[in-house]
Amino acid sequence: MPAAPDALAFPNEAGAVRLDRIEIENFKSYAGRQVVGPLMDMNAVVGPNGSGKSNLMDMIAFTVGLSSSDLRGKTLKDLVYRNSPDEDISERGASVSLVVTCDGAETRFTRSITPAGVGKYSVNGKTVSAQAYDEKLKTFGVLSKAHNGFLVFQGYVSELAQKSAKELSKLFEQISGSEELTEEYDALAAEKKRAEEEQIFNQQKKKGLAQERAIMKRQKEEAEAYQALLGRKRELQQLQYLQKLHGIEHEIVTLREQLGSEAAALDAESERHATAEATLRASEKERARLARRAVDLERQHASLLQKVEKQNPGAIKLREEIRHVDRRRATQAKSLDKVEEAHKAATKQQKGLEKQLADISDALARATAEQQEAESRGEVEMNKRQRDEYSRLKGEAGAKSAALHEQLSAMTRELRSDEPLLMQGRTKLDELAARRGVLEGRLGGFEERRKGLAERVAKLKAEAAECEKELQAAKTSGSTSRERQAELRESLVRLTSQLSSSKAEQRESERDRKSAEALDNLKRLIPGTFGRTFDLCKTTHRKYNAAVTIAMGKAMDAIVVEEEGVAKEGIKYLKAQKCAPETFVPLDSIRVKAIPERLRRLGGTKRPILDVISVSDKFAPAVQYAVGDTVVCDTLDEARQLAYHSQTGERYKVVTLDGTLINKAGLMTGGASHQDAKRANKWNEKEHQLLKARAEEAQRELASLGTVHAGEEAEAALQHKLEQTRGALQSAEADLQLTSSKEKKLKKELADLAAAAKAAEAELRSLEKKRDSRQKEVDALTTKANAVEDAVFADFSKSLNLSSVREYEQRQLVEEQQKEGRVLELQAQYDKLNSRLQFEQRKDLPRAIEKLRAAIAADDAKLKAKRAEQAKIEEKSETLRAQAATTEAELAAAKEEQDAKAAETKKLKKELKSLSDERARLQARQAQLETDIQQLRSSRQRTFQTARLQEVRLPVLAPDEE
Repeated sequence: MPAAPDALAFPNEAGAVRLDRIEIENFKSYAGRQVVGPLMDMNAVVGPNGSGKSNLMDMIAFTVGLSSSDLRGKTLKDLVYRNSPDEDISERGASVSLVVTCDGAETRFTRSITPAGVGKYSVNGKTVSAQAYDEKLKTFGVLSKAHNGFLVFQGYVSELAQKSAKELSKLFEQISGSEELTEEYDALAAEKKRAEEEQIFNQQKKKGLAQERAIMKRQKEEAEAYQALLGRKRELQQLQYLQKLHGIEHEIVTLREQLGSEAAALDAESERHATAEATLRASEKERARLARRAVDLERQHASLLQKVEKQNPGAIKLREEIRHVDRRRATQAKSLDKVEEAHKAATKQQKGLEKQLADISDALARATAEQQEAESRGEVEMNKRQRDEYSRLKGEAGAKSAALHEQLSAMTRELRSDEPLLMQGRTKLDELAARRGVLEGRLGGFEERRKGLAERVAKLKAEAAECEKELQAAKTSGSTSRERQAELRESLVRLTSQLSSSKAEQRESERDRKSAEALDNLKRLIPGTFGRTFDLCKTTHRKYNAAVTIAMGKAMDAIVVEEEGVAKEGIKYLKAQKCAPETFVPLDSIRVKAIPERLRRLGGTKRPILDVISVSDKFAPAVQYAVGDTVVCDTLDEARQLAYHSQTGERYKVVTLDGTLINKAGLMTGGASHQDAKRANKWNEKEHQLLKARAEEAQRELASLGTVHAGEEAEAALQHKLEQTRGALQSAEADLQLTSSKEKKLKKELADLAAAAKAAEAELRSLEKKRDSRQKEVDALTTKANAVEDAVFADFSKSLNLSSVREYEQRQLVEEQQKEGRVLELQAQYDKLNSRLQFEQRKDLPRAIEKLRAAIAADDAKLKAKRAEQAKIEEKSETLRAQAATTEAELAAAKEEQDAKAAETKKLKKELKSLSDERARLQARQAQLETDIQQLRSSRQRTFQTARLQEVRLPVLAPDEE
C-alpha cells in the first residue's frame, strides 16, 4: 500500500496492513469490555440469528466514521448496550477500537460515545478531530466517506446495482480519492465540517462540563472498583476453568477405564458370538443333512406310492374285467336256465305238436278217402233210364265241353295247389312278425343299456377330465407355488438385507409421536386433510433427497389441506388439544406460477427441482409452493456458474445434491442443521416403512402358500382318483362297445327280418293276386261249361222239374265242397302245426345250451386265472404298501428329527441374535464412550480457547513436569 502524508505528524508507514483485533466496550449487543481477535488473514463469523454477526460489521463501520443512521440507529446513544429496553443508560458510554498492524507496529483507532451522547475520536489513545481521524485512516488506505469500498453489507450489492450513473461516478471518485483534486470543494467541505463539529463540540462541552466532572469522579471510583472486581473475576474464572478442566480430565480417565472394561467385555462377547456362530453353522449343516434325508425319504415314499399307483390301474382294470366276466357269467347262467327251461317246454311242445300232427294226418287221410269214395259212388238218386240218359247226356256234354273241363280241371288243380302256398306265406309272415317282436324287445333292452352306458361313459369322461384338470391345476399350482415360494424367500432375504442396511432413523421423539397422532386425528376428524408435504410426494432418486429437503425447508413438514376452512378447523383443533403449532397449506388459496420452460433447457445436469419430484396432479401446487422455481445441479461448480455467471443475467435459486444453496441474492449456505438432517431422514424413513411393509406382506403370502408336502399329497390323491376313474371308464367303454356291437347286429338282423317280411308279404300278395286271377278264369270256364251243359241237359232237366241239372249236382257239390273244405281245413292245420314244429326244431336249443355251457366254463377258467393274477397283484401291492408305510414312518421320524433340529437352530439363531445385539450394544457403547472421550477432549480444547479469548491465564505444567 503506498505511503501517504500524515496530517498528525505520525511517522510514515509502508508494507502490509492488517486488522489484528477489535476491542469493544458496551457497543450494541456486546456488554462490557470484550476483544474479538486475534484475527487471521481469512475469517468467517458464524452463529445463530441474534448472536451479533451484523453488529460486528456495524462496530467496524462505526470505528471508520459511519453515522448512527447508517448503523440502524437514530442517535449515537442508540448504539450503547442496553440489557433491556427500559434500562437507564444515561451514565453509560461506549467505545470501539480497531487495532491495525503494519510491519509489526500497532495503531489503535478508537471512536467512543460519552454518556452524554457525544462522539469522540482518538488515535493511539490521543483525542483527535474527526478530520484528523479520517486523514490517519487514509494513510492505511481506509476512506471513511467511501466505507463501502471494503465493507459489503447485506443487500449492498443489489443497492449498488440500482445506483444511477451519477451516483456511481461519485462513489468511484470517493474510492479513488479523485475528489481531493477539487481544492475548493475540499476546503469548503472541511471548513463546514470543522465548523459543525467545533460548534457541536463546544456546545456539548459547555453543557456537559460540570456533569462530566461529576461523572469522571464516579467513573474513577467505578474504574477502581471495576479493576478490583475484574481481578477477583479473573481469579474466579481461573478457578472455574481449572475446576472444569479437572472435571473433564476426571471424566476422561473414568471413560477410558470404562472403555477398557467395555473392550474386554466386547472381546469376550465376540468370542461367545464366534462360538455361537460355529454352533449355529454346525446345527445348520446337520439340519441340511436331515432335510436332504427327509427329501430322499419323501422321494422314496413317493416312488413307492407311484409304484402302488402304477399297480392300481392294472388292479382296477383286472378288477373291472373280473366284475365284467362275473356279470357275463351270471347273465349266461341265467340265459342257460332260461334256455333249458325253454328246451324243456319246446320238447314238450314238439311232442304235443307231433301228436296233433299224427291226429290231423289220420283225420285228413280219412276225409280224403271218404271224398274219393263219394266221388267214385257219385251218389245220384235216379232211375235206370234217367241214369242212362244222364250218362248219355253227360257224355255228350262232356264231349262238347271236354276241352273246357280239362282247362277247368287244370285251373282248379292249380288253384288248389295255391292254397297251401298262401297258408305257408301267411304262417311265414306271422312267424316273422313274432320274431320281429322278440328282436325289437331285445333291441329295446340293448338301447336302454347302451344309453345308460353312454351316460356312464360321458359321466366318467367328465369326471376323468375334471380330475385331470384338477390334477393339472394342482401340478401347475404346486409348481407355481414352489416357484412363488422360492421368489418370496429370495425377496424376503433381499428385503431383510435392505432393512438391515437401511439408514432410516427408527427412534422418534415424544414431540414427533404427538405430532403424528395429531395429524392422524386431523385426517380422521376433519375431511379434506391430506397429510404432510413430504408424505404426498417422493423423489425420483435417493440422490435428490438432500436437495429437495433444503429446497422445501420448513414447508416440507407443512400439512396440505383442501381449502382454507379446513386449515382453520385444524388450527382450532390443535389449539384445543394444546398441540404444537403446525403450518397449513390450503390448495384453494395458494397461487403458483408454471415452471418456465427455459429452466428445462439450461443444459448439463441443471433442471427444475420440481422435475425430480414425483407427485399427483392434485398435490402438485402444494409441492411447487414449497420448492418454487429452484434449480437443482449435481455439482457446486455448475451451481456457481448458473448463479453468478449466467449468460442472460437472470438470478436463480440453485441447490446442489449435497444441500448447498445459493439464493437469488447470491448468498450461499452450506451444510445441514440438525432439523435439516432430521427432515432429510424422513425420506429414508418412508423407504424403510415401505420395505418393512413389503417384507411383512411377503411373510404373510409365504405363510398362506403352506408347505410343499401338502401339495404333493393332494397331487398323489388326485392321481389315484384319476387312475381309478380311467379304469372304470375303460371298462364302461368296453362294455358300451360290446353292447353297441350287439345292438348293431340286432338292428342288422331286424333289417334283414324286415326285408324278409317285406319279401314274404310281396310274395303273399303275388300269390293272392295270382289266385284271384285263376279264380276269375275258373269262374269264366265254369260259366262256359255250364252253358254247354245247360244246352245238352235242357230237356232232361225239364223232365226232372229242375231248372238245371246242376241243381242236383249242386246239392252233391255242396257236400263235396264241405268235404273238400274239411280236407283243406285239416290240411291247413297240418301245415301250420308242421311249420311250428319245424320252427321249434330249427331253434336248435340243445346246441345253444351246449354253447352257453361252454361259454360259462370258459368264463370260469378266465375268472380263475384273473383272480389268481389279482391275488398276485394285490400281494405285490400289499408289499409295496408295507414298504411305503415303513418309509412313511421313517419319513415322519425324519421330519420330527428335522423339526427338532429346526427348533434347535431357531433357538440358536435367537441366541445368536441376542449375542449379536449384545455385541452391537457393546460396540455402540464403545463407540459412544470414544465419542464421549472425543467430545470431552474437544470440550477441554474449547475451554482452553475460551480462557485464552477471555484473557484468563491458566497455569500449565512444563513438558518435563507432565
